Amino acid sequence: MKNLDRSRDLGNGLLARRRSTRADRASRTIRELTNDLCLRTDGKIRKEDLDAIVQWALKVREMYLDIESRRGDAREASVDSVSRLEQTVAAVQRPRAEADRQRRAALP
Repeated sequence: MKNLDRSRDLGNGLLARRRSTRADRASRTIRELTNDLCLRTDGKIRKEDLDAIVQWALKVREMYLDIESRRGDAREASVDSVSRLEQTVAAVQRPRAEADRQRRAALP
């Protein structure tokens, strides 16, 4: 938990920049980007802190991909539900339309 808190503190503000980078970049590129964005005066960061930020960024990426996957699944489910509802409405309206035609035909 201590590493997680430290990662959050060190990674604050880096998430948007990290998310905008390509997901398939190597860990070395992540390290270079993190060092470039470091707010310390000398522009360098301790290895432990850097490792914590890298782990945090990878976890955030994993969570983001999971959210996007769930969003896609929800969209597919909603399309299926709308289609099923339209089929149900059509199935209910067909017998009504036929019954109305029969009544009209039976009128003098």
